[in-house]
Amino acid sequence: MEDCPIILTTKQSFLLQKNSKMACLHKFHNYLNLERLNFEPTTLIVGTFNPEWPEGNYAEWFYGRTDNNYFWDLLPGMFRDEGLRNQNHVEWKTYCRTRKVALTDLISSIDDADLQIEKHRKILGKYTDSAIASKFRQQVPNPIVPLLQAIPTIKAVYLTTTINTGLWQNLRNPVEEYSNVNKLWCRKLMTPSKGARFFMTKGLGIKMPVFIYNDWETKWRYHT
Repeated sequence: MEDCPIILTTKQSFLLQKNSKMACLHKFHNYLNLERLNFEPTTLIVGTFNPEWPEGNYAEWFYGRTDNNYFWDLLPGMFRDEGLRNQNHVEWKTYCRTRKVALTDLISSIDDADLQIEKHRKILGKYTDSAIASKFRQQVPNPIVPLLQAIPTIKAVYLTTTINTGLWQNLRNPVEEYSNVNKLWCRKLMTPSKGARFFMTKGLGIKMPVFIYNDWETKWRYHT
């Protein structure tokens, strides 16, 4: 008789972790190495970290907390397509396959985050890059350069964090250096989250999605 896999709901997984000390994994950690792709990407977009907990993380896919993130309108905008922010993860994955865009993040887990510590849950529940970098010490990198080496069809790399110091810069440096040596188009994009408000000049006179879009458009290069 074949073994039957046990599939846990998000809530069951959360409760199971709550009873034992475990690292906070990336919510989509099984997809970070891109081995599940069923297409050959030409563009790679690299974010930061999406915590598997707290329980309230409703994201169904990368950049999926759409009440605070414009990514799924911005990405189609780079190809002059209609926005997908109000669609679901099935539509998002289909679009990425159509446009040959792969998604991953710089961190795969935070090993010194403890689900049983309320303070840790609150920190990660804010989903801010600055807190992830400053409040923990055991962030486990997702090795991006080996991905680029393994998938030579990737010609453009975009990093969606605008913090230029500390942990995030240290994680970005190897990606930028490899891209430069191997003549890949590599650019840092304005964060697609509402955190972009901290980079807007007072009295600019445009809405935040337009501000972010303008930044992306000046840096984006289309690859087929």
